[in-house]
Amino acid sequence: MSRRDLERQVARADALRQHAAAYERARGELGEIYEVGGRIRSHYAIRSDLVHTRPRSGADSSPSSPAGALAPLKGWALQLYLISIFDAQSRRPAGATVDHARPLHRAGTGPAGWADLLPTITQTDPPRAGMRRQAVHALNLLERQHLAVIAGRGGVAGRYDGVQFLDETGDGTRHTWLRRYSIPRADAAGEVVQLPKAFFLNGWVHVLTAAEITTYLMILDLRARYPESGRDGVFKVAAQRVDRYGVRRDVYATHGQLAGYGLIHRLDDPARSADGRIIRRSSPRYTRQPYRFRTISGGFDRPALTTVSTYLRSQLPA
Repeated sequence: MSRRDLERQVARADALRQHAAAYERARGELGEIYEVGGRIRSHYAIRSDLVHTRPRSGADSSPSSPAGALAPLKGWALQLYLISIFDAQSRRPAGATVDHARPLHRAGTGPAGWADLLPTITQTDPPRAGMRRQAVHALNLLERQHLAVIAGRGGVAGRYDGVQFLDETGDGTRHTWLRRYSIPRADAAGEVVQLPKAFFLNGWVHVLTAAEITTYLMILDLRARYPESGRDGVFKVAAQRVDRYGVRRDVYATHGQLAGYGLIHRLDDPARSADGRIIRRSSPRYTRQPYRFRTISGGFDRPALTTVSTYLRSQLPA
């Protein structure tokens, strides 16, 4: 591990522990949504379009999926989008088109706003200004990826109180009305991946980075598409991974953390070291084999914050 990566890992572990109360508060808000929403679900359906590359326009030669585009960016955009899906599916039945009526902030004893559903990772005083800045940045990024529409023009008061989330395709060429988010129907099994409720209720949606979430969703989609590979593990070679999912090497590299957290099992090539370097060639014509992955049932059943921070600390040199 490079010195830079080590420093980032230490900083992330320290930040998780420093802001533990904020993560717990946001996790509690999601628990409240689950309890009062009226739709008790064991899994939440995410359309695979979120991780599939979109058709490319003339000037855009770089394949990108909505999640893949958000994965390397700072902020809470991908996490907030998944939280909006959790919120919708906790309240409405399959097939329903959803109006996302939450404000940006909670007013008095009213429902939680989008800013309240994120950990308050800010040094501002009062914290409300930092909370607003976090949520506004995330919503602006989602609008840029055609995953949300923000009402009104810049500078208009309350414009973030009327956000409408759109479907997972990120297809900005279709009319907004046709793309309002709707909950996948039961017969959409081949078009969705399923995240267990523990992903949200145990805080993983907050603690995992956007890159880790994107890589995990890609592995889920591969598992759904190639169920016969369950025992031997699913994989994509680099060119296919970029072309199909828009997942580039720096994002894909987070599979190491996902394995460390106990969310996936990585089936290693015995000719490679843990960090991917070739340590021996079985023949002059040896071809490096791609990693294969299996998801681990019940991986999200542990508390995210302590699991991740403990793992990050365990990787530091003695």
